[in-house]
Amino acid sequence: MAIDYLPDASAKKEGFGQKGGFAIALALNHSMIEDWVRLIARHVAAWFDTKSTDQRHIRFIVDVPGSERRLEVECSGANFELHDVERSMRALIESAMSGPERRPLRPDIRLVFLAANPWGSSPLSLGREYQHIRSALERSPRWPRLDLRPYWCVRPHEVSERLLEHNPRVVHFCGHGSERGELIFEGRNREPQPATAGAVADLFAQLRGIQCVVLSACHTDIQAKAISPHVDWVVGMRGAVPSELALEFSASFYRALAHGYSVPESVGLACAHTRLAEFDSTLFPVLHRRTGVDPNKPLLG
Repeated sequence: MAIDYLPDASAKKEGFGQKGGFAIALALNHSMIEDWVRLIARHVAAWFDTKSTDQRHIRFIVDVPGSERRLEVECSGANFELHDVERSMRALIESAMSGPERRPLRPDIRLVFLAANPWGSSPLSLGREYQHIRSALERSPRWPRLDLRPYWCVRPHEVSERLLEHNPRVVHFCGHGSERGELIFEGRNREPQPATAGAVADLFAQLRGIQCVVLSACHTDIQAKAISPHVDWVVGMRGAVPSELALEFSASFYRALAHGYSVPESVGLACAHTRLAEFDSTLFPVLHRRTGVDPNKPLLG
C-alpha cells in the first residue's frame, strides 16, 4: 500500500513523491494502523514547524495494490489540529483495507511476517523487506494458495499469540539481533526488549505445524541453532548483516520457495543472487536442518 501525503496545495501539481510533499510505502494490517497514523502525524507536524505559513493543506492518497483502487481525502484550514489528520488517515486506511481481495482460491499455506524496530535502535527497512517478499510471492503460480500476514512493532507476548492464531508453515522475523544471540522485540513503551535464544527456542518447541523459520536480523545464527531441534528448517544470519543484503536474500529465497524449490535449493539460489550483487559472502545466511527431514521436499508444494 502506498501512501502519499502532500502538506501544501502547490504540491498537488508535483505528482506522487515529488518535491513539496512526502511519500511513504507501507505494508499495513489493522494491528499497525495506530502506530503508522501517529508516525505520519508526527512527520506532518515536523514539516509545518519548518514552514512560516498560516494556511495548512494536507492531501492523503492511498493506492491499494491489486485492487485498482485510489482513495483520497484532504484536510484544509489555518488551524486544523493533528487529531484531524489522524482521524482522516485512520478512516482512509481502514476504507482501503476493506476492499475485496481478488484471490481465485482460498489460501491454505500461511506465512507470518513479524517485525520489530524499537525506539533507540538503528532504523531498518522493514516495510521494504515485506514488500519485496510479497512481490516475489505474488508473481509465483502458488500465490493463490498463500496467506501472508504481517505484524509490526511486535512485543514478546504477541509472538505466541500470532503463531497460535494462524498456525503458519513459515515464520519470518525481521528486526534486530544482539551478539549474544537475542532477538530484539519491542517493550511496552516501544523500548528494546531482548529475548534469549533459549526462551525463543522453548516457544517453538511447544508449537506445532511450523516447518521453517527465517531470522532476518544480525547475529541470529546462535538463535537459529537453538531453534533447529524443534523446526525442520531455520535460517540464521552470521554477524552484522547489511539491510540491503537481508532484503535481497529474503526476496530471492521466497521467490524460489514459491516456484516449488526445496529449502536448501532456495537458500542456494538466494545466496547466488546476493553474490551477483557483490555482497560479502562471509555474511551469507546459514541454514540449519532438523535431523531426519527430507532435504528435497518442496516447502510450499
